[in-house]
Amino acid sequence: MVKLRDEQKAELIKQEKERRRLARLRQVRQQTSINAKIIREVVSQKRAEVIEDIKASLEEHVVDMVVENGDVEIRTPRNSNRKTSTPHSKKLSRRRQMTEKDLALAQKRNADAMRRLQNSKKRKAQEQEERLAKRKDAAQKANAIMRGAQVL
Repeated sequence: MVKLRDEQKAELIKQEKERRRLARLRQVRQQTSINAKIIREVVSQKRAEVIEDIKASLEEHVVDMVVENGDVEIRTPRNSNRKTSTPHSKKLSRRRQMTEKDLALAQKRNADAMRRLQNSKKRKAQEQEERLAKRKDAAQKANAIMRGAQVL
């Protein structure tokens, strides 16, 4: 049998304690996940039962009201008179309808805006070219000065 030094014993004990701690953690996590799953199932079941109870109660109440009033008329939903039932059509638009004159004015404004945009882009490109030309000219003059040539 091999004799261990105190340091080795302490290290082995420390490793064993860490292994046991990790095993306990795994066990607790596993048990927690099992408990959470059970709780979710119970809550889901209770929710379904409550919904069924409410549904049955509501149906009884509606039947009682119909019997009391003798009113068997089938009512349509509030929004049934609308042309579409998409989410975007829930609010009626307050805008007025666009006429041919409005369309022509809009097209004219669009054309003017496009023309201004093109002119602006051309002007910016021209200014950029001028700046580049000045920069090249300045670089050429600086090179000439550095070479000792006379520049006016």
